Amino acid sequence: MGLIQMLLSRKIAEAERDDRIIAIHAAMGGGTDLDYFQKCFPDRCFDVGITERHAVTFAAGLATEGRKPFCAIYSSFLQRGYDQVADDVDLQKLPVRFAIDTSFMACLPNMVVMAPSNETELMNIVATAAAIDNKGTPLEVIKTQINPEITYR
Repeated sequence: MGLIQMLLSRKIAEAERDDRIIAIHAAMGGGTDLDYFQKCFPDRCFDVGITERHAVTFAAGLATEGRKPFCAIYSSFLQRGYDQVADDVDLQKLPVRFAIDTSFMACLPNMVVMAPSNETELMNIVATAAAIDNKGTPLEVIKTQINPEITYR
């Protein structure tokens, strides 16, 4: 099982416990494996189409209302929405969780950037991200198998 599938499985487990957890993607349900989340929670998964900037602002709006949005957007597309990440999420210290390549978000002062090195860490950081209510949380997720023997980077 790769990190994407593990992230999805942990998100589903968290969503079963907390009905404030929302998933958002920009026409990438298959690529982010959120199609299955959509089947489990049809009223809590939103495909906003090819509008990455809107996905970020939508997630920020949900966060202001007490929801716990997880945004799955490819970083190559999210670059167009970087202003929304900086202004709508980081500046306001809103708890939006991003499941992406996080390198370009590390420079934002109010982000808690997390990158798991193994399956156990991934499970723990999803739970931690769901619990953070005062900052954005990008989660580094790669679409490859991981070696369970490696415990650090």
